[in-house]
Amino acid sequence: GISPEGINREVSSILECARLNRSRRLQSLAIPETTLLYLAKNVIADFRGQKRDGDKSIILPKSARIYRNNCIPSSKKVLRGILPSLQFVVSKHRSASRSS
Repeated sequence: GISPEGINREVSSILECARLNRSRRLQSLAIPETTLLYLAKNVIADFRGQKRDGDKSIILPKSARIYRNNCIPSSKKVLRGILPSLQFVVSKHRSASRSS
């Protein structure tokens, strides 16, 4: 999705699939919670205009920038979209660490 709502639906679906896989003792292809944390870290850095480790700056032609701007959501939209799932993941890990 390119809207915060669409991004939220996609991330929520991924987390739900991972939860179902765990309940059925099946392995997921990725660890969505960790991926979500890294995504948040990188998008926040991008939002603040900081260069992440290993990033290579790419100068795109004007036509590519126009295409990119129409298809890739802004950092702010991504952050709004992942926020509910990120809050859920953090609260789940906090409660797990308190009970252990």
